[in-house]
Amino acid sequence: MNNDLSLVFLNSKLTFTWRVAPICLTPNDLTYFKEQALVMGWGQTSEGDKESSSPVLLQAKVKVIGMSHCRVLYGFESVDVTAKMLCALGENAGRLPGESEGDSGGPLVWRDDATGRYFQVGVTSWGIGCGNPEYPGVYVKLNKYLDWIYANTGDSVFLTVELSAPLSERHNHLHEARARRRQAPRSPPPRWRKTAKVNTEGKTRGIAVHPSPG
Repeated sequence: MNNDLSLVFLNSKLTFTWRVAPICLTPNDLTYFKEQALVMGWGQTSEGDKESSSPVLLQAKVKVIGMSHCRVLYGFESVDVTAKMLCALGENAGRLPGESEGDSGGPLVWRDDATGRYFQVGVTSWGIGCGNPEYPGVYVKLNKYLDWIYANTGDSVFLTVELSAPLSERHNHLHEARARRRQAPRSPPPRWRKTAKVNTEGKTRGIAVHPSPG
């Protein structure tokens, strides 16, 4: 199902606060394969229970997967899971906010570690079940629709952000950061020792657990 998005025009201006702020639109030539992203929504927290919609905004971490992998998991062809879509799986099994009934139209957001800025890269579209760990969530790939968005919002006020480096350098930065995380040595787990706390009568009051120097 391509083109599963719409634009909402507000009747009045927004006042930006610490609770209300704009988000950058995705650059048109960045890919997010294997990148971690955030999905958000107020949808159902229990599959099939229409009364379980969350009263607060929930979010979960997901990882973008390859489209061929996504098609294999669904058993679909490219006509069903198209190049205008993104697929992402939750990093933890179980229900994911943003991937359930009532979450459609919510954002898929990626954080640029180089600048600390957040970019909307997708729009929640469809899936099977409610955060089913065997099936990825499917999202509109927003950079395929930037021309359409700009063409239909020409009279709107945009906040534009200059990227801190050319896109090619930013791609290199992402790959280098991932390589550093993989190669970084991991510290051995600390050793712990227990000591007994006693009172003035020599009776044990409790056990203290703290790191052992050796």
